[in-house]
Amino acid sequence: MILNNRGYSALKAFGLAMGIETLPGVNLPGIELVNLAIGFGVSAERIVHANRLAPALRESFSAAAPTLLDVWVDPTVERLY
Repeated sequence: MILNNRGYSALKAFGLAMGIETLPGVNLPGIELVNLAIGFGVSAERIVHANRLAPALRESFSAAAPTLLDVWVDPTVERLY
């Protein structure tokens, strides 16, 4: 499971905590994690609605092979720490 905020928000939040307002290279839109996983032979699903998360987790845990859940979260949350 990847909590996907379409960026490197952990580093962005750390920068804000250190007083750095703008960090280069932390916005990462357009990375297709599901397509990458499928390209490596891994079953994958993008989760965009909370009501799909629990069933997807159950399916993933019961799968016989690795799976990837690309769980989209709010990218506007700036302060994580």
